[in-house]
Amino acid sequence: MDEANELPNQQKQTLPKQIISSLDQLENFGSWTNESVLNIYEMSVESQLFSTGVKTFCISQEKKLASNYISLLNRFLALDKKLINTIKEKLWEDCEYQFYAVDYGADDEGKTNYEFFNIHSKEDAYKHTVLESVNFDTDDNTIEILFYPEWEEEHGFKVKVIGSELVFDEIEDKDFLAIREQKQINKSVSKEDLMVSLGLDSTEIAMLPKEITENTRFYNGDLNNRHLNLLRNKVKHPFSMSGNLDLDSLESAKGITLPQSIGGYLDLGYLGYYEPLSDLVLPESIGLDLNLRYLKTAEALILPKYIGRSINLMSLESAKGLNFPEVLKGSLYLHELKTTDGLVLPKHISGSLNLSDLTSIKGLKLPDSIGEDLWLSSLSAEEKQALIEIYPQYKDKIS
Repeated sequence: MDEANELPNQQKQTLPKQIISSLDQLENFGSWTNESVLNIYEMSVESQLFSTGVKTFCISQEKKLASNYISLLNRFLALDKKLINTIKEKLWEDCEYQFYAVDYGADDEGKTNYEFFNIHSKEDAYKHTVLESVNFDTDDNTIEILFYPEWEEEHGFKVKVIGSELVFDEIEDKDFLAIREQKQINKSVSKEDLMVSLGLDSTEIAMLPKEITENTRFYNGDLNNRHLNLLRNKVKHPFSMSGNLDLDSLESAKGITLPQSIGGYLDLGYLGYYEPLSDLVLPESIGLDLNLRYLKTAEALILPKYIGRSINLMSLESAKGLNFPEVLKGSLYLHELKTTDGLVLPKHISGSLNLSDLTSIKGLKLPDSIGEDLWLSSLSAEEKQALIEIYPQYKDKIS
């Protein structure tokens, strides 16, 4: 290829879907540009994976393509179009995670993140995503496909190609993964299945929020702030639900009837921040997390007998009178607890225990087992050492 004839803004053809055997075959398709000290080789190619032309880039310090460029290009061109379904599924998974973890301001408009972006499926997620480029790294011999979804326009969404396989960054948030798994289970269950397993009539089972009535005994799905009127007006007796009850904007529990059992997580927002809790009856069972992050006092609070994952009481100042489940499969967050007075911790915590504001170990009895970290950041070095002598098994977990 005659590099002297390559002009930065020269219009080039799109390389058709074909296997390339030499650099000479690229003469009419690619061009070099320069950014700072780096040279970038840009070429549009017809991709069978995406069924369209895509921009490809290769960065080089010298204005010359490395010998392995052709093999990288051919690997990308050979990617099976069936893999597009895997990309859609992973984009949808990332979308669901970001909607779980990021505040986009949708609440200000009285919407969920799904409604705010108008994304409700993997097909929607793919339609709301821009394929930016395919980047060939001849130094590492890798291919990276870069997307920019509407929900992640800052960092994008990256896919690596290793051999003929697509490799994605795995989501490690255990709470989200548990919630997503529960949702998938709920979606796979029919009303007929529930009637048989629960022994209920069809009028006693709701599959959508609008189907909830005074006769509802079981609801298969999620509820959030927009459904508060249901909990205040329509629900007059105990019922159960399979999904999450996300009331993260809740300031008062007045008049609210909570489900008897919740299959997912329960987020009670600002309860306990503006006014003391009163007359609130928590569910007997919560499948995932309980979030009461603004509650300052546990007076009159009766925790569920079963909580499947974590308990967030990060603003609690006194645990007097609080009875935790003996076994907690997630973490226990008691960030602002300053005294051990009345504190009886679970016997087993699979996740972390956060007691970061505790300044003395006097009266502290730790669980028999803690699976992850033990946060005691306000303790002096002497206090930590004294605790290690009592609980040597936690020497490497205390921070």
